[in-house]
Amino acid sequence: MEAQLFQQSLLATMTAFTPVTAVRTSEVDTVITETLNFALTAVPEHRDANGRTAKVFVWRMSEGFREYHLYIPMNHSNSDKRGMKIVTVEGPEDPDLQMAIPQKSRDVIEIDDDESEGMAADALKFIEEWNCEEDGPAIFVLRDYHYFLNPTQGRVPGEVGEMEGLVDYLLRISEGISGMALLKQVIIPHSTTWNVPSEMDNYVHRVKVDTPNKEHRLNLVRLIRDGIKLNPDQKDRYPAAAELSDEITEEIADAGAGLTHIQFENLLCMDLAIEKTMSAEYILREKAKLVEQAGFKLITPRVTFDEVGGLEPLKTWARRRKRRFTDAAFEYGFRRYPRGALLAGVPGCGKSLLAKATAKEWGMNIIAVRAPDLKGSLVGESEEKTQKLLDMAEANGPCIVFVDEAEKLLGSQDSVRDGGAHDAVMAQFLSFMQDNDAGVYFLFTANNMNKFPPELIDRFEGRWFVDLPSADERESITKIHLSLNAGGVNGLNDIANDDEAMAQIVKMSDGYSGRNIEQAIEESMDIAFDDGKRAVTIDDLKTVFSEMKPTSETKKAEIEAMREFVGNGTMRQANTPPEGGEAVVSMKAHRGFA
Repeated sequence: MEAQLFQQSLLATMTAFTPVTAVRTSEVDTVITETLNFALTAVPEHRDANGRTAKVFVWRMSEGFREYHLYIPMNHSNSDKRGMKIVTVEGPEDPDLQMAIPQKSRDVIEIDDDESEGMAADALKFIEEWNCEEDGPAIFVLRDYHYFLNPTQGRVPGEVGEMEGLVDYLLRISEGISGMALLKQVIIPHSTTWNVPSEMDNYVHRVKVDTPNKEHRLNLVRLIRDGIKLNPDQKDRYPAAAELSDEITEEIADAGAGLTHIQFENLLCMDLAIEKTMSAEYILREKAKLVEQAGFKLITPRVTFDEVGGLEPLKTWARRRKRRFTDAAFEYGFRRYPRGALLAGVPGCGKSLLAKATAKEWGMNIIAVRAPDLKGSLVGESEEKTQKLLDMAEANGPCIVFVDEAEKLLGSQDSVRDGGAHDAVMAQFLSFMQDNDAGVYFLFTANNMNKFPPELIDRFEGRWFVDLPSADERESITKIHLSLNAGGVNGLNDIANDDEAMAQIVKMSDGYSGRNIEQAIEESMDIAFDDGKRAVTIDDLKTVFSEMKPTSETKKAEIEAMREFVGNGTMRQANTPPEGGEAVVSMKAHRGFA
């Protein structure tokens, strides 16, 4: 939701006498700023009898309430015509760059650092005891209050818990708020979950405020660029930034997808300070660090399909699927983006590599996470981590969300033992996959298909089993890794060009995964390097393979179980079946797939 829409939603909430607005957002500062803008520009029918607009108070757990005002440019009037004190400071002319700042009020309560008892109660008491007739209407933003609204907590610390519980207390306040519009309004922002007890549903309006859209980010980059260009001193200091083309400016805006306004603005300023210009590369690099802090990885893929040996049926399907993300696809009649694909197979068969290559082919970034990392030990933690992932994906779309070892999170589990977390997380994924219109594509990998519930499997349009490589695929994989590692006098190019040597490698690698082959080549290089930095020989490779146990033996049961999913039509074969006819593809496997 854009800032203007948030103000409209707030106006509608007050018109309907709804006393509490719960906002799910990572743009808390934007919520505060737009609340202030709303308070300053509220239409006459939403002022009190004396024509006063609302004061805005922001509560934080560490400091209690503060009255907030706006930064506005120096050339603005500092009069009190609109019923609120204006703090006039030098600042930007663009209204999008206005910032909310706290100004201490004599009437505002403070919380001592060493007195945590009753801080939730103090906030609510301040709201309840606010006299609108004497002090005017007010809007209260409870910035850190989501902790106290967590239904899993039961009761909160301090006076509220001792007296009667938070919900009853809020309800009593609500009864006093709902009598007139814009007398008292409570706004509770939180970054991931709504965290509003069901008892409050009739008293709460839920709103979502998204991160800045592309137009907003473009305007911010242009504003900085043009400001530098018009200032002679800054133009001399940042000549490259002043001359940014529209194409590069758009690339920078695209790179900032998913960042909050403050994050994006800060990175642009940091780039100017360090590099004397602004670039998409810097934004992406720093954004990746922010994503990692949240527990995920942002990957800009560089692997191409040419670097993935075999898997030709899956590559062909992925190339065809790419066109579904174009405007032409919707003009043709498609009504939504593709949802996702499930890649099953034992470790080392190329699932992760294929995901990166697909992202490169489609021109998308990857948000990657291991499914076990989404699980939390506390009640509600798994759901919160999952929601954070989905929000990040939506903000960065179109993109690929790569969830590795998905069966460890979404596979069949004891819902009683995990407090219902498994069912809740699966519902989050299923709902998002059904409704998402941001171009988020899910690539899930699994090493054990037997743990997946059927209703989840059916949601994937592409369901692929990555088997052990066939003879032709092993030759392709071997040549790729020989080429990637070739250099100096290691002799790998000679082996790659020797038909007889290649035939021997293909034969001795039967039953091994692509990762096994890669490891065998690297280990043979270790042997030759340690032996006087000589060229690698076929005998070195024979020695390594003879000491390795093939994946076909170490993962025999898992492979056979997943091959059954191909045989019954649940999944398609992603590659040419290996020798021996062990993975016969049924015609059923080709039915019902796009």
